[in-house]
Amino acid sequence: MTRALVVGILLCGLTAFAQDGGSSDAGVVVPPSLLQASPAAFPTDAGTAPGEVELRLTVDTDGKVVDIVVVNSSADVFIGPAVTAARELKFAPATQGGEPIAVVMGYRYRFEAPRDYVDAGVIAAAMLKGQIFTKGTRDEVPHALISLEDGGVAQVEADEAGRFTLELPPGPQRIQVAASGHRTRVFKETLKVGQALEVVYRVDRTYSRPYETIVRGQADRAEVARITLAGPELREVAGTSGEPLRVIMLLPGVVTPISGLSYPVVRGAVPAATGLYLDGVRVPQLYHLMAGNSVVHPEFIESIDFYASNAPTRFGRISGGVISANVARARDDRIHATVEPSILSSSAFVEVPIKETGTNITVAGHVNYAAWLLGLFSAAGVFGPDVRPVLESYDYQARIEQKVGRGNVRLLAFGSSDLTGVRNSQPMQPSVFLTSRFHRIDLRGQYPIGPGVAEIGSYVGWETLGLYGEQDGERVGSFLLNRFIVTGRAQYRVNFGENFQGKIGFDVERQDSDVESTIGIGAGGSILRQPRVRGVFTGTFLELGYFSKSIDVVTGVRMDTWHLPTDFTLVSAEPRLDVRYRPMDRLTVRGGFALAHQAPMLLISLPISDVAALKDGLHQVGQFSVGAQGRLPFDLELSVDLFLNHIFQARERSLSEFVTGISSLDDRFSGNRWGRSYGLEFMLRLPAQGRLFGWVSYALMRSERVRRFALYNEDQTVVSEATAMVPFAFDQAHSLNIVAGYQLPKGFKVSASFHLNSGRPESGEFSSRTQRLVSDPSTGRQLWSMVPLNEVDRLPLFARLDVRGSKTITFTNWSAEIFLDIFNVLVRPEVYGFTYAYDQNMAPTKTQQGAPIILPTLGVKLVY
Repeated sequence: MTRALVVGILLCGLTAFAQDGGSSDAGVVVPPSLLQASPAAFPTDAGTAPGEVELRLTVDTDGKVVDIVVVNSSADVFIGPAVTAARELKFAPATQGGEPIAVVMGYRYRFEAPRDYVDAGVIAAAMLKGQIFTKGTRDEVPHALISLEDGGVAQVEADEAGRFTLELPPGPQRIQVAASGHRTRVFKETLKVGQALEVVYRVDRTYSRPYETIVRGQADRAEVARITLAGPELREVAGTSGEPLRVIMLLPGVVTPISGLSYPVVRGAVPAATGLYLDGVRVPQLYHLMAGNSVVHPEFIESIDFYASNAPTRFGRISGGVISANVARARDDRIHATVEPSILSSSAFVEVPIKETGTNITVAGHVNYAAWLLGLFSAAGVFGPDVRPVLESYDYQARIEQKVGRGNVRLLAFGSSDLTGVRNSQPMQPSVFLTSRFHRIDLRGQYPIGPGVAEIGSYVGWETLGLYGEQDGERVGSFLLNRFIVTGRAQYRVNFGENFQGKIGFDVERQDSDVESTIGIGAGGSILRQPRVRGVFTGTFLELGYFSKSIDVVTGVRMDTWHLPTDFTLVSAEPRLDVRYRPMDRLTVRGGFALAHQAPMLLISLPISDVAALKDGLHQVGQFSVGAQGRLPFDLELSVDLFLNHIFQARERSLSEFVTGISSLDDRFSGNRWGRSYGLEFMLRLPAQGRLFGWVSYALMRSERVRRFALYNEDQTVVSEATAMVPFAFDQAHSLNIVAGYQLPKGFKVSASFHLNSGRPESGEFSSRTQRLVSDPSTGRQLWSMVPLNEVDRLPLFARLDVRGSKTITFTNWSAEIFLDIFNVLVRPEVYGFTYAYDQNMAPTKTQQGAPIILPTLGVKLVY
């Protein structure tokens, strides 16, 4: 057996980068290095054609190859020799922070037949020079193999920029280009004696670079999210319209009061208890019009970190989960642009680097033109005479990033505006509108100082939510909640040796909120503005982490002050602990505890609610969780978590109680109750590495509150009171999500997601109130009678199926993706309540409340 000219090559360097919401420095990650090569034998039955085999190797902490998977092969005859040789490879193990780590990495064997068959009289009299690009993206293709299709000359390898030089005999030639993650392609060229021909070749990407390993070094190793989503998991999930922020609703422990709404309920807490952040800047909402596009362009988001509880200490004054969207790093190689028109809206994204000054400029935004479509229906009289529905929304994002020595400065501005209602053209009929808008401007600087990295930032923001009316072009009435925010923050992070990390920080926030009420008609009306409510909040945090091969321990404390001028102040202290133990490479056992506080909340977040009721005390929650995460065969990841959130002091109010200050008959404790949520979360996940990705998540959960409530007799007279632990308004015992996506050949992609949840209590807080039929003793008629709080029914179970399909067409320097995404393709309605009434014969009737929310999106995404 003849020994081949065989080269084994690592498919990629192990690139380390940070996951800390935009941090630019990476942890110390050293890739494995080859200690002992293992050449493969050229198979005797392979002829003279060259070959290539791509392998995926699992290298343990001792540098041994413990698992081999064949990713791709030019011919089956080369697989056996490649696998046999790979078993004998020896590496110095990869390290992170000086500790050996196991990695999955790519390795390639290239086979070339012995060259003694080449005719010595053939003289390379022409030169072919060129560069290889991925078709449709303008990305260079490094390490591509260029040769003649018949193997008549030795192949060459392109450099990191995809450039190559190949000597060829004159005459017509068929040049073959083979590259990892790309389709092999043959190009025809005719060369003359002594000619130097320059070419540009573009090859089609298959689906992704298979198993090119990225080791994510934790610059901030203390911040390890329970779940981090990136890549296809953010943009190719059915039912999300390609919007990363909508994927959150398909994670374990996350439900919503009504399917499709932008109010995430995390582990049974009120939606207002969940913090929504874009690179550390808090935002009040995720979607337009509660169920439309997300308020941030998808290209602006690189990844999303989800903390169901026990979030890092830099997140403060939040008692529930944290959803943190990380802004994508600016690319400084060339101009990037994306335009995405669809049936109801359009979006655009442009990124421009200025290499001479180290500046990057990015702008993006959405605009909704559903109002134009509704106008066509109005013209046809669908909504009645003189009536036109209004449905308008837009958002914008702009970023300027500047390198300053070893650091950088970034200015980020973004905002959103929604307007919905009915415009009436009748002279005496008012038009009524609901408006919701917010704006943020954030300035941040990062710079290495001494052994660590310092970050200083500040943002200002303002937002409005409310109703107003117009008649004959003038404002005739309004109820608007306004808030203006000014914040500042500073943080310093430092590593002590290889095993310790420390972090200290401070933040301050000032809120000015008011309620604007306009009473009167026309120009004679007067504006009554309630006294402005001002709150000043400060937070100081200290965090220490120890990291080793087998155990990570992160402990910290956060101190917050809550001040209402001039003489009211509350102080809260929040210890936090997170422990991760790895008894073996494939298993991590984890546990955590945190104490969290938040200002009094409504069931949904409103601009003034967190400061207006602060004198009633703080909402206080103890968060406990234990769980395990393991890596299974076939790249599967399994995680199981048990959690208990004990609410020591519940400060949750209904909107009516917030406005009137009067406790309802169902809550004589008012805002002074306690409660708990507890359950189990399960997730089986296949991360996006090849053609297939997806996950199955399930949550078994209960959310309960102690309530003192009224008991009624049959004629609705209050006869006594009772105290009991009852299901909370957002208690959903079961929720199941199944997500799957697959990349088919020739640019086709398909995905589907299935969601199922059990019903919430029909308690009257975010639904109707259960009623029973009783007999009127005087007439014998059947009458509806409201039941006590501890006897309410549950709303029906709801199931939803979403589908998505797309086709990507690549052109020379750009690509077009045509997609169809349908949310709730089966058009199933979710019941959010019942109407208890009587028909014309006074017979009792019970009618479901609920209409199907279906969101079809047909569009095209153009990428340059």
